[in-house]
Amino acid sequence: MAILPGLNIYHMERDINQLIQNCLQFFSDNCYTQHRIDKYQSLWKCGILRYMKEKDLTRYTPSLGQQYIADCIPSDNLRHDDREKI
Repeated sequence: MAILPGLNIYHMERDINQLIQNCLQFFSDNCYTQHRIDKYQSLWKCGILRYMKEKDLTRYTPSLGQQYIADCIPSDNLRHDDREKI
């Protein structure tokens, strides 16, 4: 999906489940291993999906993603597992 020139991505809003389905389709179409796909699904389930459920949200925006990172990912001493979450 290309972003149009002049489009402010911070106002883009998507249903999180549809966004995840699009990502899974992209991974499948681009020969990601099933192990890697399963890893991403687990990260989403235990990360952003849990965060959004706690806040009773279903629409993802880039600003929500930034807030998730600020709230849930340590900013100092970032580990490999933390990097994968973002």
